[in-house]
Amino acid sequence: MNGSEIQWNYKRTNLLREHQLRVYPVGKVKDKPEYFATNVWNWDPEWKVEWLEDGRKMGKMQCETGLDPLSVE
Repeated sequence: MNGSEIQWNYKRTNLLREHQLRVYPVGKVKDKPEYFATNVWNWDPEWKVEWLEDGRKMGKMQCETGLDPLSVE
């Protein structure tokens, strides 16, 4: 905190501060078997999350709320 300004960062236990997401392969989310999924921890609506394939920008990711596949297992 700095006066009325608040800054925060989510940090998982046993991982570096920079570790902010987990990517799941196509088929891992049962409700959306044709898609890959990414869990971005503590996502903020101000963020722009894009994905790359073989180093090429493929576009902005669609934001959805759901359960983390690892937690479901």
